[in-house]
Amino acid sequence: MYETKSGKANVVIGSRTFSFAIHEEYIDKLRKSQNSLHDISGEMSSLLKDFLPRRELQCHLDIEGIKIPFDIPAYMVETFECDFEPSAINKMTEERFGEILRKSIPSSMTPPTERQLFFAKSIARGLRMDIPPEALDSVDSCSQFIDRYKYEFEEFKEDIKGIVKLARKAARGYILEKLVHLTEDEKLEVMGVSRPETLLEYKKGLFLFYVEFPSYIQKVKDILLENANEVISSYDLKIPPLTEDFWK
Repeated sequence: MYETKSGKANVVIGSRTFSFAIHEEYIDKLRKSQNSLHDISGEMSSLLKDFLPRRELQCHLDIEGIKIPFDIPAYMVETFECDFEPSAINKMTEERFGEILRKSIPSSMTPPTERQLFFAKSIARGLRMDIPPEALDSVDSCSQFIDRYKYEFEEFKEDIKGIVKLARKAARGYILEKLVHLTEDEKLEVMGVSRPETLLEYKKGLFLFYVEFPSYIQKVKDILLENANEVISSYDLKIPPLTEDFWK
């Protein structure tokens, strides 16, 4: 862009100062905009790292007598010895550290991630099956379990999505049946809705649920009752849960 570099920029770090040659034109522009300059901390840190020695020192983790070596740049050692405060460790850094430890374990022995376990348990609950013990202990086995059943689980969820919605609506209709001693305004307040028509929809949902429930297979019945009772318990009204024979 420019032909010559007749200017100079001094970099001052602690007691050390060194210089870079720069274009004279930059100086003029910097002077005119010095009150609105962008922060360049990240870029300078990246640049200055290139000037530091590549020497590394070996450190280690000590976990109840288990020693795990690792290397870090030598300059980091001095920084940690002088400036590090243990109070800087927080929940987020502990989570990151836990993930680093997990990666050090061979995959055949690495425990599943929380996300894997949540998905595996959702599959097992939805398809009404047990999770193999090894899938709870190994990331590989957990992945195999998820891969084997995830498409069946997704199809099953799609198939029952409509009736699960009905079950949750019916649960609210069931609650209304137990609130016969309340006025309509009191029922609206308890149910957290503003329109009487909504209460009517809940009652219709319960009636339809009564009609359809006996026709479902056992696995579906269990899921519907589970969802309905989750809604019932969320109102904290001490209303007994729905059981399989509620419709008789």
